[in-house]
Amino acid sequence: MGVIKIGEIAEKFRAEWAVKDLMPKFIECYNAEQQGYNIRMTVIKSLAAVMPVLQKDQITEHVVPIFVKACGDSVPNV
Repeated sequence: MGVIKIGEIAEKFRAEWAVKDLMPKFIECYNAEQQGYNIRMTVIKSLAAVMPVLQKDQITEHVVPIFVKACGDSVPNV
């Protein structure tokens, strides 16, 4: 439910807000060493919900690096 809402919020506040305020928090949450896999999964699903409001270059710069990092995650479901 929260992932759906974050997508709706991003639609209201637009791409500039998502890049400026939301992306740094996503990156921080995903990169934290003590985070459980459920937090990493939530970040990935939230990114997918926010991507429709982002421009291609913003996706390339901010989202793709997290997805690439997720490809090497030790938890297969991530």
